[in-house]
Amino acid sequence: MAASLLHIRHQGPIIAALGRTVAGVVQRKLGVKTSSPGEVPSPWVRESVPARPPALVADFVRFCGGDPSAYQGNLPPQLFPQWTFGLVARTLEAQPYPIERALNGGCTMTVHRQIPAHSELVVAARLVSVEETERRIRFHQQLFTGPPDDPEALEVNFFPVIPKRSSGSKRPRKPIAKGDDTPPQEIGRWGASWQDGFDFAVLTGDFNPIHWIPLAARVSGFKRTILHGFATMSRAIEVYQADQLGGDPSRLASIDVRFTRP
Repeated sequence: MAASLLHIRHQGPIIAALGRTVAGVVQRKLGVKTSSPGEVPSPWVRESVPARPPALVADFVRFCGGDPSAYQGNLPPQLFPQWTFGLVARTLEAQPYPIERALNGGCTMTVHRQIPAHSELVVAARLVSVEETERRIRFHQQLFTGPPDDPEALEVNFFPVIPKRSSGSKRPRKPIAKGDDTPPQEIGRWGASWQDGFDFAVLTGDFNPIHWIPLAARVSGFKRTILHGFATMSRAIEVYQADQLGGDPSRLASIDVRFTRP
């Protein structure tokens, strides 16, 4: 399906966050001195957002291959980037790193309670830690969101990663951890195109050009556009719910995702 362009009008906060990231890149290129690094852990930042538009929520579920009626009046928790990323981005703005190069390293999502789709949402986010090694910079961000009477209904921990420039040596393959050597079971498969990347942007505000502009993807080192991160996670959740949870989204308690490629 092609997502309605009318949904773009609901994506102001995340588009504004992308704009601030671009402005930060320009400032660094011009040699403009930015503010000193913020403290870590950072203070909590909070905001309230209106109930999500029903048409946007339904189209997002369809984009992921699900049935909107299966959610029985509750929000799909995997839609959280749409109403949280503007706030989450603010927790990194004081950090002295090239945030525009960050990749999604993964996340954990814990559903403590279902969130009614008609409710106003309270969001709180903070930067928990920054870990820097020779190969990469890894951030840990924490987010809570929910209705005013249950603001910690959904807990998400993000792990963005900024790879450092390659030294030319190949990274050694990690050994398989004990207990993780069971072969994975394939329960679903799908394809993705630039249209899927554009639709995801329209539905969530994530207009990162590597998802939907082939030239931008090639400039960034990829052969074609990539649908990497929360879009593939959201589709995988729908496949898992259909195959393992009897099509009942309310049975999903938590998911732990790591994105190892690209």
